[in-house]
Amino acid sequence: MSLQSYESTFNTLFALLAARFCSRKIISATTHFSPRKNRTHRQHVDCGLCAKPIIDILIGVGDKSQLDIPVPEIQDLGYQYISRYENEMPYRRFFLKEKDAVRTHQIHMVAYKSTFWVRHLQFRDYLRARSEIAEEYAVLKRQLAERDWESVNDYADAKTAFIRRIEAAAKNLDVEQY
Repeated sequence: MSLQSYESTFNTLFALLAARFCSRKIISATTHFSPRKNRTHRQHVDCGLCAKPIIDILIGVGDKSQLDIPVPEIQDLGYQYISRYENEMPYRRFFLKEKDAVRTHQIHMVAYKSTFWVRHLQFRDYLRARSEIAEEYAVLKRQLAERDWESVNDYADAKTAFIRRIEAAAKNLDVEQY
């Protein structure tokens, strides 16, 4: 598992992706996206936290009935639609993009202000606000990254206890709304 320190270029890459989605009317048709009212979020923490070198995007649509509308347009941008998780997470649509068989981007699309949406942004914002907790998480991620994993899901599962503890602590945190 390869981890990388946060780089300011991630913000630029994210802005370029958001503009591309807007120009194709993928976001605006489903999320009322505009640069000042951004309902598309980077899930990274912006506080120096290491992470897999993947652009990780959370898109919020009006409600779950709109989840399938933008799927073909997102696929047209070169993202692979992964439906295999929908039985356990019917409220989410998942996409990924790879270069040379290495994941470079992933998109989680859910209903705006849904439990999934709020939980992920509370976690992100909690880490942004508490550098000591972000560092604790970074240490855990580095330790886990040294192991050999059969799949990236096994690595993710190994972080679950820590993540659930932080989610519980962040439960009453106001989510940064754009």
